[in-house]
Amino acid sequence: MAIASKFDMGSARCAVVIVLFAILLVFPRLCRAHETLKVGVIIPLSGALAHMGESVRNGFTLWKERNPSSDLEFLFEDDQFQPRHSASAAQKLISVNKVAALVTFTSGPGMAVAPIAEKNRVIHFCFTVDSRLAEGRYNFVHLFQSRDAAARLLKKIEAEGIKRIGIMRFIEDAAQLSASEVIKQAPDYGVEVLFDQAFPGGTTDFRSLITSASAKKAEMVVIIALPPELELLAKQMKELHFAARLTSIEIFSLSTQPRLFEGLWYAQPAFPDQEYAAAYKKRFGSDFAWGHYADNIASLLQAANESEHGARLLVEGLESLSGIKSTVGPLSADPEGVFAVPVVIAVMKEGKPVLFED
Repeated sequence: MAIASKFDMGSARCAVVIVLFAILLVFPRLCRAHETLKVGVIIPLSGALAHMGESVRNGFTLWKERNPSSDLEFLFEDDQFQPRHSASAAQKLISVNKVAALVTFTSGPGMAVAPIAEKNRVIHFCFTVDSRLAEGRYNFVHLFQSRDAAARLLKKIEAEGIKRIGIMRFIEDAAQLSASEVIKQAPDYGVEVLFDQAFPGGTTDFRSLITSASAKKAEMVVIIALPPELELLAKQMKELHFAARLTSIEIFSLSTQPRLFEGLWYAQPAFPDQEYAAAYKKRFGSDFAWGHYADNIASLLQAANESEHGARLLVEGLESLSGIKSTVGPLSADPEGVFAVPVVIAVMKEGKPVLFED
């Protein structure tokens, strides 16, 4: 009996040890699942691109409303599309608000924030076509990539029988990268690039550039610029009866005066699914713009937070993501840290981008 009791006691102790060990394994995961993940979103909420920044803010707001039990909390900062303000906002969000992740809008602000994020080991997502923004362990990119956009645009140009094109762009890293990709790939599609004209931000008089471009006799010109230069350039082209057809890489959909580009086709990131577009329209009374990209980033961060790596190892979680459901189809990280969006051809119709039917 004493021996039996001894074994019973030993079994009980063993069972207790096993239960305690299981608790030690599971409890941290249960706690981790309820950790709040603060995300600092640095976007232009004033100035010429405020309408785009608002669409990003709306996208994160809608995502939170549709996922009320999520652990993500979004904090918004207005950088006025000025990299120096982006950098100071990032410092504040990291040191004061203790964010675990940052989001920036396009390459200029992204370049200012990337080294800050890397130094502080804070996740940084940038909406940009420039994969260089994914350099470093903690930097990631979400948008279409310039090489893919150039290829899709040139394929359409070739199909239209156009042989001679030009480029007019503002001086900015992503714009230069997109132009370089068009120039690099053009011969593969039997297309000759006659000129690549660059102008600084703040330019208001484009007449000499337009006159010079007209003399080159291009059949089509690829415009890569942002408001307000984009609209000024388009208006002055019309005033001077510029003959070449116009196209672009995404830019027309970013215009504050989209009817200036009515009927023009261009390369565009894939549109969100109809369910998301309808939900955004119902909630905000406007079209999605870049709202669905915000929704995608929120979904990626939530998936990483819920992974086995959790909030404390968020970067490992992001690196391991594959086939995550998003508004543009499944998303996966490539080896460079890019969550790429497919590219389509769109056309401006009644002031809105719609899918172009070839």
